[in-house]
Amino acid sequence: MPNIINENGLTIKTQNELTSEVTTKLKNIYGSDINLAPDSPDMQLVMIYVLASLDVLQLLVEVNNSFDPDRAIGKILDQRVQLNAIQRKAGTYTIQPVTIQISEPTTLYGLDQSIEEVYTVADDAGTEFQLGTTVTLPSAGFYSLVFQASEIGKTEVLINTITNPVTVNLSVVSINNPTGPISLGQDEETDIQLRQRRQRSTAISGLGWKDSLEAALYNINGITDAKVYENKTSANPDAFGIPSHSIWVIVSGTYSDAEVAQAIYTKRNAAAGMKGDRVANITQKDGSNFVVQWDDVSTEEIFIELEIEKIDPTLPIDIDAIKNKLAQDFNVEIGGVANINEISCKVQEIDPNALVTSAGLSFLSTGPFLPKLSNSAKNRKFVLSAENVIITPILIYPSIISVVGGSSPESRTITAYGGFGAYTWTVAVDNSGAGGDPATIDSTGYYTPGTGTQNVFDTIQVEDEQGNTAQIQVQVL
Repeated sequence: MPNIINENGLTIKTQNELTSEVTTKLKNIYGSDINLAPDSPDMQLVMIYVLASLDVLQLLVEVNNSFDPDRAIGKILDQRVQLNAIQRKAGTYTIQPVTIQISEPTTLYGLDQSIEEVYTVADDAGTEFQLGTTVTLPSAGFYSLVFQASEIGKTEVLINTITNPVTVNLSVVSINNPTGPISLGQDEETDIQLRQRRQRSTAISGLGWKDSLEAALYNINGITDAKVYENKTSANPDAFGIPSHSIWVIVSGTYSDAEVAQAIYTKRNAAAGMKGDRVANITQKDGSNFVVQWDDVSTEEIFIELEIEKIDPTLPIDIDAIKNKLAQDFNVEIGGVANINEISCKVQEIDPNALVTSAGLSFLSTGPFLPKLSNSAKNRKFVLSAENVIITPILIYPSIISVVGGSSPESRTITAYGGFGAYTWTVAVDNSGAGGDPATIDSTGYYTPGTGTQNVFDTIQVEDEQGNTAQIQVQVL
């Protein structure tokens, strides 16, 4: 096809078309018997010109696409969405209460000053948290102080793991977080999320109040999801518990109650009632109070079971990447439906060598696993953790193992990937232990052959919490 720009955008020639064009012109000049074999000097020069031309054409396509906010990326996208009076949502910090025990009066310095070192603690994984506000503690005892994660974005915090001091203070006796975070930080809005929000923003001034309200909610900083349901009937309540002629607003994220209340007050349909446990007051023009109601989303854990084969049996499958990326990118709207088609396509995108031969979704790790799964209530949203992605068959690496046996046996760590939960390792067939000490393998997969017999094969088995198993033979030399 030609290089042309029209209502469909900029279309450029392909590499094959460019190559054919150049070689045809060379043959017209030097004759059809010119040597244009792939390894000939002339053809190599042709490809240099072709690839250079293709680079320029592709750059022009990127420049042209950058004028479309649905195709622009990065900083250019930030500029384009400003035309719709919106901007990329910045990331937020995880806010975590930490209990500090001191033996004598002391002052701990926070982020509200820049002279002294900010008092910092860390969890078992090395994630650091900084004290928010400088505080003078008057006497020995326990104090609950508010800390902020040092890195912006979503920082997961486990209870009773923030126990390590980073800043040295001899008055501090112990550190702990007996409770979870006050609020979980949010990552900076991605290009995809920003494009989707820009598309919704065009409905803010539209005639449809429902779309307009959802778009206004998405524009509030900290809102990650929003859904508006409506009961237009006289049924009181309807099947979802919504009173007659009322709306039910569901949101998630860390946000300002006042901004959510104002969006609902401004955009809701006239005389529509509301449902929800979250309540805020709006002062109307005449000075009277108007009560606004909505609810926060409730999360619902989901499990995914995948049976995967290698397309190329000589190449490995990156199971960890599949599990982590699926959990990271999994996003189904509030009260939505998850299906295995989208998940299977995502697996292929993550690892092109992985072929999904069977898949299912469930509320329980034990199943039943179904092709599609709906939230159990309209105010719920699925959440997926990497641990809840169950991949079978279990793979064992390395797949070929040789160790030295005898009186000083050589040990080796064997690693399993896939399945669900903790692994149980066993020596299913112990040939090396015949006539001596038996072969052993501990809970971490650390295997030691027996001392009795050499030049044999032991069989090692791993089993997960669902009963899925895999075996490998180890050659004992």
